[in-house]
Amino acid sequence: MLSRFAMKKIAILDIGCGTGNGIEIIPFGNYYIGVDLSFSMLYHMRERFKSRAVQADGYFLPMKPEAIDLIFAAGILEYQKDARRFLKSIIAPLKRGGHIFLTSSPPTLYTDLRKINGSMVWPRTADEVIAMGEKSGLTCLEKSRSLLQEQFLFIKN
Repeated sequence: MLSRFAMKKIAILDIGCGTGNGIEIIPFGNYYIGVDLSFSMLYHMRERFKSRAVQADGYFLPMKPEAIDLIFAAGILEYQKDARRFLKSIIAPLKRGGHIFLTSSPPTLYTDLRKINGSMVWPRTADEVIAMGEKSGLTCLEKSRSLLQEQFLFIKN
């Protein structure tokens, strides 16, 4: 899904970047900004990749409206109880016609086990994620599923 953005010189915002593992799958040659709540994770990401990093909450991003071409939000939606509010917050800096790549854990035995082990997760079906996106002004262009997660590529209307 992300190969269409290779070498396009676009601004990419990685929400919940952690130590920067997403950088390895984000198309090379773009302007990258990582955002995470954890200062220590951002420190490690900057040491590993020498990339720009911002400590912030996804609900309160310090970005100008419509400044970002692609938002990358992998492995974060299932941790949001109010996922629709979270989605509306993270797409605020996305340009009209910009894209958001996000993943979500569907309701499965694996997510049930995560809950039993104490993880605060709210799994959603693909239809629920797509409906949330549509209510937030997005159109789903593509979706796929791996063993543990579903991946979505949306465009901002």
